[in-house]
Amino acid sequence: MKKLLFNNKKDLDYQLSRDLIGILKSDTDKFGKANILFSGGTTPAGMFSELVKIPFDWSNISIGLVDDRIVPLHHELSNAGMLCNNLLDKLSGPKPIFYPLIKNPKDISSDVDAAWQFSFNIPKPNVVVLGMGNDGHFASLFPNDNASLKGLAIDSSFSITTTKAPAIAKNRISHSWAYLRTANHIILHITGDEKKEIIEASDDRKVKLPIDVLINDKEVNPILYWTSN
Repeated sequence: MKKLLFNNKKDLDYQLSRDLIGILKSDTDKFGKANILFSGGTTPAGMFSELVKIPFDWSNISIGLVDDRIVPLHHELSNAGMLCNNLLDKLSGPKPIFYPLIKNPKDISSDVDAAWQFSFNIPKPNVVVLGMGNDGHFASLFPNDNASLKGLAIDSSFSITTTKAPAIAKNRISHSWAYLRTANHIILHITGDEKKEIIEASDDRKVKLPIDVLINDKEVNPILYWTSN
């Protein structure tokens, strides 16, 4: 795994945002369009603020989510809501196409159908930006969860899975690792010393964490963007 380490979050957000635009511009120049999948949580907010500042034609870009909580769009824990509030609603000019994963939070089957449709619209992601929790989960693929274990299998035929988180909101929907690993560019965007220690201890762990599946996958070349604060 290539590691890019920064002195502070401001520098990380600045560089990552410009690297992402560079990738998207290169792919749209080559193919006429491109797509990117973002993670939720609080970590990407500063990076989204930097993306808004960069002059860029988003009209040929499709945006999706790596995963989401099964909650309404206006809920404070909605990844889709966070993405809209911090990026999509603040972009000037033509907007990208956005494919949310949640259609009706009161009907999980409809959410699965919407997520499946997403994977049909974007059968292979250009860029995936992943976060990681302090328990070593990424996307919504958690330790000690049977559905997450299936979602981590690299030979899975499913692009979508529903999982159970150890915290609120428990019900999650997530792309599988089998789908995410097909991306041309995989970026792991994390902050904090504890998370860096989790990454660095991968080889020594007897009980493996979800993130170890990513780290030990010899067929992918993720790039770590990290800062301590």
